[in-house]
Amino acid sequence: NINIFYDEARQKTRVRLDLWIEGDMKIETDSVARINQLGLLGEQYLELAPGVEKHFLASGSEINGKNPVNVGQQMEGIREFVESATNIMQHIEKGEGTLGKFVMDDALYDDLVEIFTKIKSGEGTLGKLLMDDTLYNEMEGFASDIKAHPWKLIHKTSDRKKKKKEEETPRGTEISVKE
Repeated sequence: NINIFYDEARQKTRVRLDLWIEGDMKIETDSVARINQLGLLGEQYLELAPGVEKHFLASGSEINGKNPVNVGQQMEGIREFVESATNIMQHIEKGEGTLGKFVMDDALYDDLVEIFTKIKSGEGTLGKLLMDDTLYNEMEGFASDIKAHPWKLIHKTSDRKKKKKEEETPRGTEISVKE
């Protein structure tokens, strides 16, 4: 049974659906009911999303449904998005804004090609780091040396040993005498 009525307490028009559920079907008390639609122009149906409660609706129980999805509003939102994306693409194609300049300016492309050419030829700090194996080989040798001789990380110099020895050596005891 379907009834449309004005709910004075909520100050809005509502729809009441009375359902007859056959068999031993159990519906959780926190289930969500919503009028849904098959496709853009499809027929409407009642969607019941199961809840997680372990308590079930008894005969004659009521649950509040959620507002149905408004397909017209969704289509309007999609239309606005497409218009906005089209507008952005037009600005980019004209070379406007940072992204437009980045994409459309040939000078930037030429500069990037020149930068990558210099890097590839080993020029500049980045070029040397990326193209010269010297630093890599030295770091690899350093890592291998530390793995083979880990005590080098905690090795004390002779000055430290001497200072430590002086600190550990007792120098005598001071005594105060009062007369």
